[in-house]
Amino acid sequence: VLGIQNLLAGATMAPTIQVRNLGAEEITSFDVTMTYNGDSQTETFSGLNLASLDYTTVAFEGDITVAGGVEDMTVCISNVNGAGDDSNADDDCKVITVNPALPAVGKMVIGEEGTGTWCGWCPRGAVYMDFMEDTYGDFWEGVAVHNGDPMADEEYDAGIGPLIGGYPSGVVDRGAETDPSGFEFAFLNQVVIPPTAIINPSATYVTGTSVLTTTIEVEFESAATGTDFDLAFVISENDVTGTSSDYNQSNSYAGGGAGEMGGFESLP
Repeated sequence: VLGIQNLLAGATMAPTIQVRNLGAEEITSFDVTMTYNGDSQTETFSGLNLASLDYTTVAFEGDITVAGGVEDMTVCISNVNGAGDDSNADDDCKVITVNPALPAVGKMVIGEEGTGTWCGWCPRGAVYMDFMEDTYGDFWEGVAVHNGDPMADEEYDAGIGPLIGGYPSGVVDRGAETDPSGFEFAFLNQVVIPPTAIINPSATYVTGTSVLTTTIEVEFESAATGTDFDLAFVISENDVTGTSSDYNQSNSYAGGGAGEMGGFESLP
């Protein structure tokens, strides 16, 4: 079973199963039964051409909800090529232990990435920031803090610069410097830590004017004596574009020589 390593309790997912043909004959169809958290579902996959010793990956159509706590997931292959029971059932099943992270109540993890259009490796930041939002958006808020381009905010840029040693790089919950490829690991470590306070921001815009009223409500969940706390209020904007050349993103992944990077390897 693929893609179950980094999961949050309560998330839904459609598992993908990697199957290998350890027999001598080509496999054209099989059934897969997945048992997890007291539920069992079976799906049939056909139209295959899986040669001896080759692998294939199939995707379940039905979603599962990730249970809180440690649970075993059992996946079994049966009815290969419609032939019913396998003469050797020893390699038909796989048991995987699912141990998801349980997000703390009220937790929102903040990732801040230093980036700039002049930075040829910064497409890596864009790819991993999108991945984090798509995968963990209910518990993750990412901010791309620009440097040296028209989208830079002088005050924010000056605050993030000393926290990182290069671009793209960032911090998660203002912890240690992290490459964008490490955001997920840092997130999973942080999302389980109960927040000292739950922060509820809101904003009201008066249509047709330049008036934006913002409010922050802070509700402390535990004692905070002896510790200094600051509030940072960030208003971010997505899909910013411009007509001047300094809006153009430098792309060191172009041509594919540096490997795949979310499609940037196919861009100029």
